[in-house]
Amino acid sequence: MPELAAQYYLSEKSIYRILGEMREREVYCPLEVCRQRNIIRGDRYENQSQEQYEIMAKDIRYSARVDTSACSAHECAEQIIRELFAGLCCGRQI
Repeated sequence: MPELAAQYYLSEKSIYRILGEMREREVYCPLEVCRQRNIIRGDRYENQSQEQYEIMAKDIRYSARVDTSACSAHECAEQIIRELFAGLCCGRQI
C-alpha cells in the first residue's frame, strides 16, 4: 500500500507542476447564451451572467480560449488538454 501512495503522490506532484506552469485559459460563452442557460437551469437568476461579466478583470491576457456555445463540454475539455500538453511526451517537455 505505501508504494501506491508514493505513486499517487508522484503523479499528483507532476500534475501540480504542470498546472503551476499553466497560463490563463478563457472559457467563453456569449452573454445571451449564458442568460438562456441560467433560465433553463432554474438555480440562477437571468441577469447573473451580466453581473459576473461586469466584475471580471478586463486586462487578463488569455493563452487559449474555448467557446462553450460553439463546442460541447467534452470538445472544450479536449481543446484545453491538447493545448495544455502540447510539446509533452511521457510527462516530459520535448
